[in-house]
Amino acid sequence: MTEEIDIEYAMRALSLAKIFYDHNCLDRLLEAAGADTTISEDELCSLERAAAERVFADTRWAWQEGKWDRRCRGYRAGCEVYVFRDPLLTRYDRLCRSYETAKGCSMAENPFAKMLDRVIQTHMQLDSYCHEFYWKPGDGARRDARLVLLLSEEFYVFCNIPGALFAILDFCQEDISSLEAALAEASGEMAALQPTLGDCRKEAA
Repeated sequence: MTEEIDIEYAMRALSLAKIFYDHNCLDRLLEAAGADTTISEDELCSLERAAAERVFADTRWAWQEGKWDRRCRGYRAGCEVYVFRDPLLTRYDRLCRSYETAKGCSMAENPFAKMLDRVIQTHMQLDSYCHEFYWKPGDGARRDARLVLLLSEEFYVFCNIPGALFAILDFCQEDISSLEAALAEASGEMAALQPTLGDCRKEAA
């Protein structure tokens, strides 16, 4: 029985390592693991938690104390709060804001923004009901896009988080060239529609 448990922990660790290896950042996981990590339940849980913080370039963690929630008229238990930001996600999101300006459309009408939202909604459905997440698009200027994850004390599938976050970044990496091309086309169309200075003078005359 003990050997079966050890094998399970080893396979989970290898699966986690492969995700980082496939994205050319195994060094991040090894740094999180440390030199003294052993294959045990406690060590693996610690590694999976640390791995969840090594995917996005900027990850902030905080503990939110429980409080009375007026909206549901009940006590909201304390939870772990993770805020994820990454330059790739920020660039994709800012391009979306530029595309909306060029096309004169809203975020809800932007096919690229809708696809990003769909990807986030799909991959952040982790295998545990003990979590919530919020996608906060940026404003195209000072406020950057961020993904907020709230985990209750009963949450137990930290192993799911790295794969979900990598999938979101993979989408941005793969689709950003299409977004840039669409933005260039939309910007060209907008420039063509703007009257030239000579046209303005003619209309004024």
